[in-house]
Amino acid sequence: AHRREDLVRSLDIALARVDRPETVVCVAGEFKQGKSSLINALIGVSACPIDDDLATAAVTVVRYGPELEVLVRRHVGRDAVVDRVELDQLADYVTERGNPGNARGVEVVEIRVPNRLLERGWAFVDTPGIGGLNRAQAAAALGFLPVADALLFVTDSSAELAEHELAFLRRAHEVCPTVLVALSKIDLHGAWRRIEQADRTHLDAIGLSVEPLPVSSVLRAEALRTRDATLNDESGIPRLLEVLHEQVLGGARAGALRRAVADARSAIRQLDVPLQREQAAVRDPSRMGAEQAELRVIRDRLQLLRGPAARWSQRLGDGFSDLGSSVDYQLRGAMRSILRAAEERIDATDPGADWEALTTAVQAQVAEAVGATFDAIATGATALRDELATLVDDTAISASAGLAAGVDVEQLWSRRPIARSTVRASVGMGFGALRGAQSGVVMLGMLGSLFQLAVIGPALLGGAALFAGKSLVDERKRQVSTRRQEARTSLRQYVDDVQFEVGTRVRDMLRELQRALRDDVAGRIDELSRTNTEAAAALERALQQDQATRAARDQELGTELQALADLERRLKRLLLESAT
Repeated sequence: AHRREDLVRSLDIALARVDRPETVVCVAGEFKQGKSSLINALIGVSACPIDDDLATAAVTVVRYGPELEVLVRRHVGRDAVVDRVELDQLADYVTERGNPGNARGVEVVEIRVPNRLLERGWAFVDTPGIGGLNRAQAAAALGFLPVADALLFVTDSSAELAEHELAFLRRAHEVCPTVLVALSKIDLHGAWRRIEQADRTHLDAIGLSVEPLPVSSVLRAEALRTRDATLNDESGIPRLLEVLHEQVLGGARAGALRRAVADARSAIRQLDVPLQREQAAVRDPSRMGAEQAELRVIRDRLQLLRGPAARWSQRLGDGFSDLGSSVDYQLRGAMRSILRAAEERIDATDPGADWEALTTAVQAQVAEAVGATFDAIATGATALRDELATLVDDTAISASAGLAAGVDVEQLWSRRPIARSTVRASVGMGFGALRGAQSGVVMLGMLGSLFQLAVIGPALLGGAALFAGKSLVDERKRQVSTRRQEARTSLRQYVDDVQFEVGTRVRDMLRELQRALRDDVAGRIDELSRTNTEAAAALERALQQDQATRAARDQELGTELQALADLERRLKRLLLESAT
């Protein structure tokens, strides 16, 4: 009605976010617990590859798309590559059997599916198994959780939750707002109710008040095939979907609602200000000059804010430059410390015997360092956003700007393998010792023929043994030294690759966040400028009105201002209701 198309566009976007907020659910658990099958069961489509001898080896994101599309994001050398593949080819990229040791360099796979559930905003992330004592896999999954709305932890009903699973859940609960536990494969294990009770006890013991949700992907698939509602209920999937809607989607919508209310209240203020100024002028024409003078001051200030030398614009550039330098220094320092500690461990041990444990520890530490880097970016960008809101004197910027949108699920760093090279205990030492013994026998045999002494026989054997022993020790030292050098080279290459890839991601993310914040602040300034222009135009109209017209206009303005005040009260009530 006020012809403010700019505000209409902002509110349309806010409504879309409330109607369909993207809700990210990270699905994690041990290997072969049925994570991929559960995602397929939830959406009712066979999107994730499943088989008895397949294990997920890459992060896979399943989200809505108007048509089926599979995108594989991977690295070839130092080049980022995106492959579009058929769904039946996916196992060649995301499973241990099809892509052993991640030889294809897959980072993340995105599957877009035309599905009604996903269309509501859901996105499910299938993660590699946390692998028992494999701290690196667990750390990689934990690093993803800060940008997820919920963790759905899958454990099968064959055994109670293990200690490392409980440790993972305890740490996950610290960084993720909502944690759910699915008890899978209840169709295979008749004693699942006893396991359910035991798991509930274990979860209570670590302070996690979560009810395990029994599910069967097999029963769900059969129910969908036969359209059997009773079997569908027995699968437990409807109950899990209900909990996801209540505990997860509700939270995501509440966040979108808070942001939408902030946008709506900002729009109301920008409609309210010109009306109030006009009402003051029509009621007391003597205030007209003062009102116009104040609007000119506001106009001049907004023009300065829109200029290239505006303080907020300079602070935006400087702030992101400082943030980039800070996180780069933090990441390099963390990587240097990790590498130094690993090399000290290499120098103190034989990498051939310690390689698996060493690389697992390094991968876990690197994953944690990368996660800390992205956390630092989010924290720094949020602080900068609040500072800009102060400089522009518009708290709506701080209340509504959503920086989390800059961290998309496809852009997350995933765990890379460390090259094995030849860092293994060698079987060549025995042959080196035999060569040493042979040399000793030949040399002492020459002495025997020279002195022609029968007593040389025992000495010959003893000397050969001495030479063999020394050769064995020397060969072992040489091979351990070689393995240490190869281990150091592999780790340095690994850390260098991670720093290169994460550095690229960090720069891209900072650039996207800076642009998003710049556009948001500039958009707010444009809206405020339009508001000021509307107020000035309203005062000009009031100047040319006679007393009777001003009186009638006063009544109209009172009605409009009352309607806006009613909207403001309804928005406040809506926020209170959503909070309770």
